[in-house]
Amino acid sequence: MLQTPDKNGVVRFDNYEMHLTTQELFKRGLRIKLAPQAFRVLQVLAESSGQLVTREELQRTLWPDETFVDFDHGLNNAIKKIRDALCDSADAPRYIETLPRLGYRFIGQVNSMPDADADAAAADTVFSGNGRNEVLPQAAQIPEVRRFAFGNYRMAFLLLVVCAACAWYFTMHRLSSKLPLEFVPLTSLPGDERAPTFSPDGEQIAFDYENESGWDIFTKRLDGETIQRLTDPPGVSSCPSWSPDGKYIAYLRGYEESALRVRSGIYLMNPLGGAKRSLLSVENVSCRVSWSPDSKTLVYGPAWSENEPAGLFLVDIDNPVPRRLLSSPPHTLDDGPAFSRDGKRIAFARNTSLGTKDLYVVSVSGGEAQRLTFLNANLGGPVWTTDDKNIIFWGSTGGSGWNLDLYSVPATGGTPERLPFAAHNESSPTISQDGSKLAYVQSQFDPNIWRVSLSAQGGAPKQFIASTWFENEPDFSPDGTRISFLSERDGSLAIWICNADGSNPVRLMGPDGPNIPRWSPSGDRIAFDSRSAGRHQIYVVDARGGKPQQLTFGDFNSQTPSWSADGKWVYFGSDRSGGFEIWKTSLDSKQTVQVTKQGGFYAQESPDGRFVFYNKPQDKMANWTYVKPGVYKIPTDGGEENLVVPEATWLWRVGKEGIYYTSDGSIPHPSLKIYRFSTGKIETLADLNKQAWGGPGGIAISPDGKTFLYAQVDTEGKDLMLVKNGSW
Repeated sequence: MLQTPDKNGVVRFDNYEMHLTTQELFKRGLRIKLAPQAFRVLQVLAESSGQLVTREELQRTLWPDETFVDFDHGLNNAIKKIRDALCDSADAPRYIETLPRLGYRFIGQVNSMPDADADAAAADTVFSGNGRNEVLPQAAQIPEVRRFAFGNYRMAFLLLVVCAACAWYFTMHRLSSKLPLEFVPLTSLPGDERAPTFSPDGEQIAFDYENESGWDIFTKRLDGETIQRLTDPPGVSSCPSWSPDGKYIAYLRGYEESALRVRSGIYLMNPLGGAKRSLLSVENVSCRVSWSPDSKTLVYGPAWSENEPAGLFLVDIDNPVPRRLLSSPPHTLDDGPAFSRDGKRIAFARNTSLGTKDLYVVSVSGGEAQRLTFLNANLGGPVWTTDDKNIIFWGSTGGSGWNLDLYSVPATGGTPERLPFAAHNESSPTISQDGSKLAYVQSQFDPNIWRVSLSAQGGAPKQFIASTWFENEPDFSPDGTRISFLSERDGSLAIWICNADGSNPVRLMGPDGPNIPRWSPSGDRIAFDSRSAGRHQIYVVDARGGKPQQLTFGDFNSQTPSWSADGKWVYFGSDRSGGFEIWKTSLDSKQTVQVTKQGGFYAQESPDGRFVFYNKPQDKMANWTYVKPGVYKIPTDGGEENLVVPEATWLWRVGKEGIYYTSDGSIPHPSLKIYRFSTGKIETLADLNKQAWGGPGGIAISPDGKTFLYAQVDTEGKDLMLVKNGSW
């Protein structure tokens, strides 16, 4: 039966609303994360409710014949995203039914007009705390059975019979709540509110926030709007943690300009305000300290430094010295620790490779840590459920490391499952002591690609390649007719290619977390790196699509590729020698040669093939976010290195005329500059609206030198969200 939207362009089914104009999906008024391509598939299916929609029809409608995208993967990925968003199952579908070898059919009840009883008639979905959904059986929706949920005990036996008969509806061992989850915005201040922590009674929340005087700690009652500042400048006060007995808030305080990682120590304060007590001076503390259930001990994990072990430490608040080292990771970091509710174990995140982590658990008495996950992703912030059976954490499995979701994993290990929350970019979960409330950070993060004309007439930057999702890493093909870039517009990080004017974007490959795509000089291949196998490795793929060829191997990282001028070698940064250096591999012989000896992370060869230009990491553990300022060069056949552009960071490209780079320190705006080979001088070419953002070499110059592409973060901010009526 063909369905049409109402006059406002809204299609409704059960508790869901599809807003066709804005391509947004809502459940009970809360926006659900769904990529644009997946939304369009759902729209086609819902508008043909009850009818078979063949794969061929979907291809003709949504994947035009002239594209070389992997249609099968694209459609399968879209269906998976839809089922995740609707908490649906392929084995027991409520909305999307698969007809093998034919296509799909929408089997939900579509209502084109609002139905006042829709919420009451729909099946309630509740979440118990281990990442899975529980769906109230259809029989429980009839009035007689619904009344049982509000006290009609005569229906108890009937409900139990129905539950037994419909056991396949239940994917969890218990029904945690008779009330649906309620989502409540806690804060909506301009800027970033982070690191929430509940008071013991669950009626207040403490968090850090950057105000006009810097980063400070604030508290807010859940039933009010007034926030109270507990700390004062100078310095950075951040990452609060409320003690279970309610006497203290532990927090980090330092005197760095950044509140991300570097601190000078751990402090305690009374939640009502007053004097602050310096507990321990530590060089680098990651943003998480956790209390033992008896409020006598803290655990923390320092960031890596030359002077500090990289493990976890236990501190007695009445006798903080000496500390006790709890874990000793091999050549990596442990951070984000969290005490279990019984105080016997500590969950934490351990770096498994450069830029990737997994969850571990260690006994408070010490011993070998148990690995819980094998995601090799950007993750952290573990918190225990009240029964100590599950651990909730944030993680990014899409490849970019920036778009985050909340997950749950059994405390004994297993497959993590995404919490079915409707929002996008969730992190920093915290759970009240009674387990009925969960708070988290809701982030907005939307980088897009902008364009600047470098012709004589010039012009202001203009948004060029954009969506409501991640867009980054532009690169011109050698003939200037095409542009490759990274995008998450279909729900997973992938390489896309479009025309030089931005038209006809098509998906080349994914979703295995490709990064830093770079065209070969011949324009027929693209090199990129991916950590899909756990370690970053270099791959090469045909620019028309197909299966990538893996170029590097081994139990170490190889990343940030670029091509030699003749197209015979691929340069990359690798830690195979213990620290990051520049290496190159021949595409023909597969011979691998070390290029630098004094550190190197990202390299580009000069167009004439005479020199290699490169960045250096700050230290052997650093990734590209900790690159030393400065671009260096050495002859391609070896020789002495020289510093060429002292102020350049990692956003730079080598062109025929010189080295193009972005300068964030320019006044009054960030700018694009060039170091000209012909004169050895630096010139400003254009002013930018905002600071450029991206990975190594993440800017692009057209072959004719007339167009500059870069990414900037157009929308950014963090707010706190509260989820009530749970049982975590």
